[in-house]
Amino acid sequence: VFFFYAICIVPFTVTALAMVLGLILGPRNGPHRRRGGIITGVAVALVAANFAFLYPILTDQLIPYQDWLARMWLRSWI
Repeated sequence: VFFFYAICIVPFTVTALAMVLGLILGPRNGPHRRRGGIITGVAVALVAANFAFLYPILTDQLIPYQDWLARMWLRSWI
């Protein structure tokens, strides 16, 4: 119901996430660049997978009740 209040926070959250992932990735010629790249890639893949999982709810698509129930992580959402 109050999701529109979060719209103001989204740009700052995305910027902060990008800056933290940049710190994890490390400098261009750093010794742990490969490990940072793997961690960053996994984090980006998890965000993309979560978005794909919640996409039917965010776009108000018609889905079976069991699928909808699987996306309701907290009982207070129902």
